[in-house]
Amino acid sequence: MREPTMADRFVAAKLSFPTMTRFARDAQHKARLAEKFVFDTEASARVGIVLRDVPELLVEQIQFARPPFDLCWIEYDVETIFNMLNPDRVWTSDDTRDMRLGLLIEHHRMVVVAEDAQGRFGFMPMVYHLNTEWKLDEQLVFAEQLGVSRIGIDLWLWGAAAPKLIANGKREYLRVLRDTNRAELLLPVPPDKAVALHNGTVGDFKNHVGMLLMLNQPSLTQYALVPRTRGWIGHRPKPYMAHREVRVASDPVPRVRQLSHGGGEGSLRRRHRVRGHYCTNAQARSGGCIHQWQAAGAEWKPVAVAVGDDPERWVCDVCGGRRWWRADHARGDAGLGWVEHTYRVD
Repeated sequence: MREPTMADRFVAAKLSFPTMTRFARDAQHKARLAEKFVFDTEASARVGIVLRDVPELLVEQIQFARPPFDLCWIEYDVETIFNMLNPDRVWTSDDTRDMRLGLLIEHHRMVVVAEDAQGRFGFMPMVYHLNTEWKLDEQLVFAEQLGVSRIGIDLWLWGAAAPKLIANGKREYLRVLRDTNRAELLLPVPPDKAVALHNGTVGDFKNHVGMLLMLNQPSLTQYALVPRTRGWIGHRPKPYMAHREVRVASDPVPRVRQLSHGGGEGSLRRRHRVRGHYCTNAQARSGGCIHQWQAAGAEWKPVAVAVGDDPERWVCDVCGGRRWWRADHARGDAGLGWVEHTYRVD
């Protein structure tokens, strides 16, 4: 029998946040409407392997870390990721520990929902803004609130992956997450809570980015549509929302190193919704090239981009292949009916 997803439980939960009542209700409403992607324990572990073994992927592919829909929900097993990245540390054993995280992303804004071992929900104290300039004065204020330096922000964003980058002679990579994204606190943090807040969220953001990157790696990831149904949450019958179950290749690291991206549109007659996705031309798919993508303009010539820009086209410096982003849309003839498409890459 199908179990409820974290999104199902979150939408059905009776939340009590006296200082954030409107925020919590809005989050539940948007989670209900969002396109949903679920990384189970196995898929979460495989993303953890990539983050552990190839953390530089987050830097080299950061421009492709974008949500597939303007409003989407991505959930994953945070304990599995922690254990994968921190084999010498013990995951806290009390009932308040977070077991799963849900990323509620609207455009570029990411709110993080946490579910603990007793099924209670809370909001992580950070809101992230993807592909957004983080101004110096805002960084300084944030660093003061968190009780760290600006370099400390980098270490906080990367968490357990930072030592590997440094050991591999890629210290300059540490700046990239701060240079291309912004974080802000949901609520003011008392000085005596700063250390706990820092330690409780260190490294989270690089995990979130890793999830987004996996969703846009078609050679690594499969999606199986799970339709709506009904079941039980607690002792009450509740609707279970449709979602896409994410499956990650059993040995992802070699494929990540090759960065072999598929493309093409396919063909379906009936009307169906197509999630946002990357397309590549035949030149880029011909094989033999580990692409070095550069943002490109309308004439497919490389162009300079600044933090906060949102390019839609890229050209490979090596082979001349092209890559572009196609936003989520509907395709086909509505007169022939609608279909729910299952995304699968073999």
